[in-house]
Amino acid sequence: MSHTDEKDFETDKVSLLSEELEQTNMKAQDSMTRKYLEITGVIALYWVVSISIVMLNKQLLGGRGMEGGLDAPCFITWFQAVWSIFVIRICGRYSWAGGSGRLDLSCDAKSLKSIFFELLFSVIRRMLSLTNLIASITRFTENDLRLPKIFRVVICMSLKIRSDFVSQILPLSIVFVGMVTSNNLCIKFVGVAFYYVNRSLTTVFNVILSYVFLSQTHSKYALFWCVIILVGFFIGVDQETASGLSLLGVIPGVLASLLVALNAILTKKYLACVDGSILRLGYLNNVNAAIIFIPLILLSGEVKVLMSFKDLNTVYFWTVMSISGVLGFAVGTASALQIKVTSPLTHNVSGTAKASAQTILAVLYYEEFKTAVWWTSNFVVLLGSMGYTRAKQLEMEEGKKKQNQSKDIEKC
Repeated sequence: MSHTDEKDFETDKVSLLSEELEQTNMKAQDSMTRKYLEITGVIALYWVVSISIVMLNKQLLGGRGMEGGLDAPCFITWFQAVWSIFVIRICGRYSWAGGSGRLDLSCDAKSLKSIFFELLFSVIRRMLSLTNLIASITRFTENDLRLPKIFRVVICMSLKIRSDFVSQILPLSIVFVGMVTSNNLCIKFVGVAFYYVNRSLTTVFNVILSYVFLSQTHSKYALFWCVIILVGFFIGVDQETASGLSLLGVIPGVLASLLVALNAILTKKYLACVDGSILRLGYLNNVNAAIIFIPLILLSGEVKVLMSFKDLNTVYFWTVMSISGVLGFAVGTASALQIKVTSPLTHNVSGTAKASAQTILAVLYYEEFKTAVWWTSNFVVLLGSMGYTRAKQLEMEEGKKKQNQSKDIEKC
């Protein structure tokens, strides 16, 4: 091979390597672009669904700042729980794939109409006799035909996870029912613009409950930002009280904040019962919630309210109710998806930013006038929430450093 041929060969080789390197870089860039688009899409989905469900529930419940509305928060929440079950039901059916304990979501052959009415009437029949249902559970066998099919599937699945279904899963379900009910009452009695401030104590309660139940300690910086959140909360309450807010509007928000924090801790505990499946746990929670809500609806007199509601027979009302049910399921799914593609910390940051956008949109949509002090309360709560998130981020980084240092010491 001549010198010229060798030179041409080397040139071709370098050119080929350059092309391969360029293609690799392009693939990596495309992969990163797709990842960023995926994250952006999921965050946007969470924002749209979360803001929509709050605004829609406010429209349904009416109350302060709204005309009309259905004064039956327990019924609305029950309906949303049933719809959540329905959405999961039409997506597939619960079964144990080959005894592996994994969720098999396969298509159901039944029509949507038959599935819906089978589920709805099964729930209603058993709700009216809660004692009989619990008694049936205690003597349940897989071939027991006295229970509707939907309950046989759910109970069978549950007994394979926990032998004592009622005593183990029910506490979480009761907290879940209290959480969604108080949340809807908060939406009813306060304006959507103030909803964020009224629910801002979730972070504070999370710190307290994680210390009490999990013995988790927090840095002084995290505690400092919790104090800032409290300051913003009390400024906001003072401003809303001046414009006519009663104590009845504040209590549901504080209770909702407490129960949201407690639900997060209990969810972490009970996830182990369902192999870490958020979907299964949410399914069980909604089935139990549908059971628990029936006595609450009857005792609170919401049946009379429902029967006298002027828009009960309108297509518009039931369309809005159905949309709220789908969104109720979607917001939980979107939250879990956002945590999956990002991180719990990013989820908190996204939630805080979303709440700020929700406040601004609510003020514009309802054409409310707010004072500078009121806006200050929102800013203080936002600042405290972001500061707390940053403090927890630093705690996590410090924990990772200590863990890596201990590993290096062990290697030495």
